[in-house]
Amino acid sequence: MTTEIILFLLILAAPLAWLTLTRRWQLALFSVMILMIFEGAIRKWLLPEYQAQVYLLKDVLVLMAFYGFLRSPTPYGAHEPLIKGLRTALVITAIYCFFEIANPYSPSPVVGLVGFKNYILYCLIMFMVPYAFTSPQDVERKIKIYMALMIPVALLGLFQFFSPPDSWVNTYVNRGEEVQSVARMGQSGSFARTSGTFSYIGGFATFVFAVFFLSLSTVIANYRSMKSNYIGLALLISSTLAMFTTGSRTVVFGILGFLPIVLFLCMRARLITPRILVQLLFVTALAAGLASLSASDAVNAFTYRANNSDSSIMRALTPFTEAIHAFGSSPPFGLGIGVTHGSAASLTGDPNYTWLHGNMHEMETARVLQEVGLIGFVLVYAVRIYLFFLAVSMTRRLQTPLFKALSAAIAAYFLMHIFMFVINNPTAALFYWFSAGLLFAMYRLEREPKRGAILTHPNVAPNSSRRHPGWQVQHGAAGRRN
Repeated sequence: MTTEIILFLLILAAPLAWLTLTRRWQLALFSVMILMIFEGAIRKWLLPEYQAQVYLLKDVLVLMAFYGFLRSPTPYGAHEPLIKGLRTALVITAIYCFFEIANPYSPSPVVGLVGFKNYILYCLIMFMVPYAFTSPQDVERKIKIYMALMIPVALLGLFQFFSPPDSWVNTYVNRGEEVQSVARMGQSGSFARTSGTFSYIGGFATFVFAVFFLSLSTVIANYRSMKSNYIGLALLISSTLAMFTTGSRTVVFGILGFLPIVLFLCMRARLITPRILVQLLFVTALAAGLASLSASDAVNAFTYRANNSDSSIMRALTPFTEAIHAFGSSPPFGLGIGVTHGSAASLTGDPNYTWLHGNMHEMETARVLQEVGLIGFVLVYAVRIYLFFLAVSMTRRLQTPLFKALSAAIAAYFLMHIFMFVINNPTAALFYWFSAGLLFAMYRLEREPKRGAILTHPNVAPNSSRRHPGWQVQHGAAGRRN
């Protein structure tokens, strides 16, 4: 009865939400990033009967935000010349992916539409984020609020780990009529691999990797002030504890592997000196030691799983070996966009994925090659490689310490996700494209330091909606948005 009441109230609130969120698209945008964290908890604990509708809600919010963004009198930002080439590449990718919906090897156009959504929809976030912040102080404030919300989510993983594997808190989202069994680890299999507030382990693992480097970047940027660092330090310790509870080698080895890269980029950006680096390494080692002592069972269970699973080296090479196999076994233009997605089986009624002819791959590199062929593969991964190098360059081009440190953290995330899931992992995709937009937001805010500054063309009236590549900065009352 409670579920029906909640659903009825949501239906009544829908028109008001539409009017509010399309007019205040920034609110809709930030709501997506918060809903992403708690969506799994709603699907598996609060509204399990409507898990599909809840899953699609964030997509609706993205479209609402983008609709409101297009209707708003947003001024031409200083980052627009920088984003121009990337916009062109994404438009070409979208056109190519649209034609892939009609791929003759695809089992259904509906599968193609879902695949097109997975490839393209979240890219829209990158164009909105640069206008979602008003100042560097606004960026810092919102990041602190977001990190504070993430601390209990990270700690939930520790609570789940020490709860029985068959406890309600360790359930995953059901797949159809089948109850999803909980993955276990440890010598006796007595510990659950945790999923936090996410639907499955993959989402929580992505979350832990992202918030670890987010919190690390804020600690580095504010290393002189412990008062400004308590939220970042708390999240850093919480995510360190949580990473072992996932049982994911990708997360643990990824954090350990990319940590030196982030520190090197921060040194290169003159954020930290060798002496400060030693101090940060000491603090990091101390945090890791405390985490190991307070969650020794989690560390031991993870170590047992890592030592008794397939080779870590072979696992690391899987994105390359599977991609080579997919290249040799797929048609030139692929089998159709979306054909390897988990929803394809339910949409077609064929749980065996017969259209793949037995060539089922796990890693996204191979699945992109299977779906959209070599041309689509090049388009997708050219953008990812470009964004990685852009993030690296921002560590030197930006001047604000927090912006430099965030760019280093984003570079680590982008490097990891050149090979890991973005298209088939909504959590990773939302973090990915929001981070890309944040790079341009930071660039814009440093070049438009005065609040209310806009860019206008000398031959166009200040309040005109026309846009032109040759815009100039104008401040004052005429430059403020209506």
